Amino acid sequence: MPRIYDATFQEKLLTNKIIWLEGPIGAGKSNYAATILAEADMQFETIDFKSKEVNTKFSSLNEQELKWYFNQCAVYLLKDAQYYKGLQALIDLVLAQEISATLVLTTAFKAGMNEELREAIQWEGLSFYFPPMSFYELANANGMVYEEKNLENRLVFGSVFEQFTMNTDYYIEQLNQQLENILTHQLGVFERVNKKKSLYRLLQLLALRMGESISYNELGDIVDLDNETVERYIQLFQSAHLLIVLPAMFNDKRYEVKKQHVVYFIDNGIRNALIQNFTPFEDRFDQEILWKNWLISERFKWLRITHKNPNFYFWKSHTRQFIDLIEVEENEVFAMRCTWNKKKKIKEPPLFSAYYNDVIFKSINRSTYLGFLTKK
Repeated sequence: MPRIYDATFQEKLLTNKIIWLEGPIGAGKSNYAATILAEADMQFETIDFKSKEVNTKFSSLNEQELKWYFNQCAVYLLKDAQYYKGLQALIDLVLAQEISATLVLTTAFKAGMNEELREAIQWEGLSFYFPPMSFYELANANGMVYEEKNLENRLVFGSVFEQFTMNTDYYIEQLNQQLENILTHQLGVFERVNKKKSLYRLLQLLALRMGESISYNELGDIVDLDNETVERYIQLFQSAHLLIVLPAMFNDKRYEVKKQHVVYFIDNGIRNALIQNFTPFEDRFDQEILWKNWLISERFKWLRITHKNPNFYFWKSHTRQFIDLIEVEENEVFAMRCTWNKKKKIKEPPLFSAYYNDVIFKSINRSTYLGFLTKK
């Protein structure tokens, strides 16, 4: 299925030596890159670094051997390049023109390259965020009528499926398998993370508390982990493209919450797999939470795939006034609250209005969400 940046990806591929696709496990990054390379009639070799045997082989190569090997083909597609410990050295050889090949990297979590290089690749527009298909892309491919009709399916099963043509058992099985791959193959590779049970319990708790303001101390008490471990695990989940974590926005005003966070999942299907709840949307007690998660994750995906990276926050007062999402980019600030109910009118919290009267506030519901999702 086409992605929004197909033309840009093809252009960058023809004129640059490093191209980077990052996104969640199972999103189809490597298949996408291979398809684009084949369509462009470019000779390429695929190297899968998730294989321990392959990893061991390439980690044993010295500089001269690396230069020889990677000068044998025009393009190398490095699948799951985050596993390759020699990635930085390999990229340095390409940038030094010791290797003439183009490297196309796909990663499912933070790869082993220094921050300066990472920022340079992103600055040059050579990194592409590859999440599950966005609503915009799905609507372009399937038609708005289809996506509107299947919106409740998206809220339960997520966006990893291009269309809904099978019975629900198939989607449940696929999501459970993806969750197992995330826990075992993706999160399990980190040296300091070796407690699958603790990871799973924390993820489940985050799924149950999705959209609520939480503190790391509170989470730690529930799952029997210290505060620093909880924070480290949540950062790990973020780097694995599982979570969107919103810190509190505050300006040292009276009654403002300061040290809490709100967590959302990048895909509703994975969230529901964690709590094993695939009940049809019309019968759910958590309709508002699913709707909110879908809206915020879709907004996040849209901004990332269009190479925008504003800061996301939430706002809350100790008097229980709440803003679901605050989007800050340079001097523009946008605040939003949402509801599934088309007829329900949500007003701007009076305390937020008094403290931040220059912020644009909007209420997003079932009838007004389209413009919000693709607002530039």
